[in-house]
Amino acid sequence: MQHNEKKLIDYSRGDSKLVGVNIGRYPSHHFVVLPEPFENQRTPLCVTNCGFDLMSAGVSRRRANCDVCSFELVNEGEIVYETGGTVYRCRPGDIFVMHMHSNNRLECVSPLAKVSCVGFNGSLLNEILTDLHLHKVDYLRLNYPQPFFEKYDLISRMAAQSHPDQLTDIAAEGYRLLLMISSEIRYRSRIPPLLREIVSLFKSHLCDRIRMENIAKKYNISQSSLFSMFRRHIGLTPAEYLTQLRIQYAKRLLPGSEFSVKEIASMCGYDNQMYFSRVFRSRCGVSPTEFRRIVSSNDNPDTSSGRSDRSLAVERNGEISSLL
Repeated sequence: MQHNEKKLIDYSRGDSKLVGVNIGRYPSHHFVVLPEPFENQRTPLCVTNCGFDLMSAGVSRRRANCDVCSFELVNEGEIVYETGGTVYRCRPGDIFVMHMHSNNRLECVSPLAKVSCVGFNGSLLNEILTDLHLHKVDYLRLNYPQPFFEKYDLISRMAAQSHPDQLTDIAAEGYRLLLMISSEIRYRSRIPPLLREIVSLFKSHLCDRIRMENIAKKYNISQSSLFSMFRRHIGLTPAEYLTQLRIQYAKRLLPGSEFSVKEIASMCGYDNQMYFSRVFRSRCGVSPTEFRRIVSSNDNPDTSSGRSDRSLAVERNGEISSLL
């Protein structure tokens, strides 16, 4: 199949139907399908599949009466997800949920996207999701994505090495993941509106020089109160959080644009390219130029199947903390 050749898919299983578009060799599936822990016995909760998909722009899926329950975490790129009449634009650090019997649609709208997934089933799945207030959750932007990336990776590694007596351990890790997501939702409801407003201002002015004394003055609070609010609810100082936002923006621009590193530095609020490169390296472990080369090489059919440990480290390091 040619690199950009489109292929329509149409698949039915029972009352569930899946249609979509493949582009060249994408989507590229890297996941494990697991049996239930005990034959002829329904377990309260089990992980049915886990791993990740690589997708290129234009890859899409539409499900009617979905026969899976899957919590999907965007690692890289951008996914448009629609369910229940609402459209969500999902970026790195966002979770979208495919519920059993739902109708949903997703499409990759970036050059390349990586999406991790953990699928669930079990005799008490609906009760568990209801108890954790996850039964009506379709989308969530995480405050602190890094622990979630690590949990998804842990479940996938366990599944890849599993044998039958480890399936309950994998199910336990899956339940811990659901607890983490539930805790994130409860935590999110306690974030002050003022903090949300300041974060929104940061995101709208990434290319501008932002001075914290001016932010404090604008919102009529002291700098110490501003500092304490960020530390209490986010765990970072305002300047540290702003830096994370800027570096994450640079990570989106570097592989997906033709802007020079100097231009990207300016777009992220750095007047000095060398200083920007030092900050980027301290956060991501590589320079902006190296990051661009490594991530771009992952889209090369000749190299993507044998990615180095350093490439995977670049993907996992320096992920953004986001409130919105």
